[in-house]
Amino acid sequence: MKNSLQYRLISWIAGCILVIGAIAGFFSFFDAFQQAYQFQDEQLIQVARLINSNRLAVADAGVLSRTGASADSPLIVQLLGNPQYRGNLPLPRNLANGFQTVDIAGHSWRLYVKQLDSGDRVAVGQRTEGRTQIARASGLRTIMPFGVLLPVLMGLVVLAVRKTLGSVDRLTSELDARSESDLRPLDIAAAPQEIKPFLLSINRLLLRLGRTPAQSLHHR
Repeated sequence: MKNSLQYRLISWIAGCILVIGAIAGFFSFFDAFQQAYQFQDEQLIQVARLINSNRLAVADAGVLSRTGASADSPLIVQLLGNPQYRGNLPLPRNLANGFQTVDIAGHSWRLYVKQLDSGDRVAVGQRTEGRTQIARASGLRTIMPFGVLLPVLMGLVVLAVRKTLGSVDRLTSELDARSESDLRPLDIAAAPQEIKPFLLSINRLLLRLGRTPAQSLHHR
């Protein structure tokens, strides 16, 4: 089977398709994963922009705010260094402004810290586990088409190779059906260009055999 021309062509083309598809799928997944993370960072920034010192206490008391977030990755809105509410996370007072990832209460959190006009500093954040799940789901959705298209493309390759080499099978069947005395040249008009030199050699051989006297062939 490994010496089959069809097998070699299909194996090489299918292998190339799989390698290229895997590389394209990896970059597609990675890009979608990164974009999902950036989108969630933008989400934290947008929530922080909506906060003002007059309404901060209300948001702070509730600790969890699901506005604009999924159930898998709820948002927290909390004043730094404010131990007034029991439900608050023990966030360090010395967190720098901007983005950072910190481990708090046994979980990893992605936080965005902003200083208000009043001088208070507020943190808006999400647990990284939920963010990762959302980003992974987004990445998987981008590679799902690859799982459908690659088998279809490989099937088309098999059909194309078999159709292209079908003329070779036709010539083989024609030769097998001939009698020993039928030395007519093969019709190679529909044969692939790459194997025509080989078929022309066969026709030349048939021509020489047709010119050879039967007695000479018998003695040989």
